[in-house]
Amino acid sequence: MDRELNITIPEATMQLIEQTMPQENLDQLINKALNFYINQNLSENLKEELRIGAIERAERGLKLAEEFSFPVNKILHITPASKGSGHQETSINHDSVIANIPNQK
Repeated sequence: MDRELNITIPEATMQLIEQTMPQENLDQLINKALNFYINQNLSENLKEELRIGAIERAERGLKLAEEFSFPVNKILHITPASKGSGHQETSINHDSVIANIPNQK
């Protein structure tokens, strides 16, 4: 359904339209221009919302990383257990242990 509007366009704008697009139907031109303008605004708003969302997610991720991270200056010391101290030698037979295959020694 079309709606009829009564609009006022400055004379300078009308002259520019007539010079650059003399054959263009004014109704179609205004419709195209309005659609273009609205889509540009929607696109810019979406980009801004995505930018703000990305910053918020990055800040949230950084906060989580800081909460769960180990202090950088703390050194982790791993001391291997003596041979035969455990039920299985996982460090040697890791594939068998993970696959739950009995040790074949």
